[in-house]
Amino acid sequence: MEFALKGGLICSDAIDNSAKRRLLRSRGQHQDLAGRGDAGSYDMTLKQRNELLAEMTDEVGQLVLRNNYLQTQTLASKRLDSANMLSSHARLIAHMEKTGELNRELEFLPSDSQINERRLARQGLTTPEVAVLLAYSKISLDQAILHTDVPDDADFLPVLVNYFPHPLQQRFREQMAQHHLKREIIANQLANQIINRMGTTFVFRLQEESPFSAADIARAWWIACRVFDAEQLWQRIEALDAGIPADLQMQLMGMVRTLVERVTRWVLRNKRPFGSVNGVIEQYAAKVQVLLTTLPALIHADDYPAVAALEQRLAVPNLLKQSWRRCWRGWSLPYR
Repeated sequence: MEFALKGGLICSDAIDNSAKRRLLRSRGQHQDLAGRGDAGSYDMTLKQRNELLAEMTDEVGQLVLRNNYLQTQTLASKRLDSANMLSSHARLIAHMEKTGELNRELEFLPSDSQINERRLARQGLTTPEVAVLLAYSKISLDQAILHTDVPDDADFLPVLVNYFPHPLQQRFREQMAQHHLKREIIANQLANQIINRMGTTFVFRLQEESPFSAADIARAWWIACRVFDAEQLWQRIEALDAGIPADLQMQLMGMVRTLVERVTRWVLRNKRPFGSVNGVIEQYAAKVQVLLTTLPALIHADDYPAVAALEQRLAVPNLLKQSWRRCWRGWSLPYR
């Protein structure tokens, strides 16, 4: 913490060692699916199981490292905006203390007086401190989702399927629906996805504004991401690693995050109570994509100073393609 307060770039042991913990957990769940057969409709010899597990080795490693990449990415993004996020982080800490989910002193998080000192100094939480909140936010959301009907919703079955390497998906897709840890895996992975992409305070801030349940927020976020194909946008920005300045890359990630948050709020206000999540996605996705393709012709930088300023700020070689201009205008849209 002291090193980070003096400007040192560091995360924490929990972040640095998370790959090992996830690898051990994943290995047990993969072995369980490949070797025990929850549905009882197939059988494998020990040799066949070992060959299958060996076949998955590289992909399991990639999945584990992908999670680490996303965790450090969101921490890097929050480091750029730490001072502006201090009030939200302080309220989250106080809320988790009140609910008994967090012990501030045990986790070496700043006291209220220390937070006030940082506010006066225009400092936010350090990266190791945000990493603590990242972990607790995931645990809290994981448990909240687990105690809803979201893990039983067939529309979220892709979360379970995509958790497993492709060889298991191809051979045991039908059996996955009967996995005895199905609900736990879906809740855990959905919580990871939401917090990694949206940050530690996203769910908390939405629930501050209105009494939205964790189930409603998870469904609304899922809809918003898929209607705007946000994951594809995030991955395109990630592909610019080392191709544009890191600070600019994190700003782009934040712009997609802001778009998704605005759309999530719109969905929460206008589409509850939720019926079929996939039905809402099908209702809007194609229409939104058509709209996005026409935006460069509808919204000219000459007519909209905010768009002109954004294009000037993002005028670097790897971002001058027409498809990126379409994204900029999409990010500039208001949502009511």
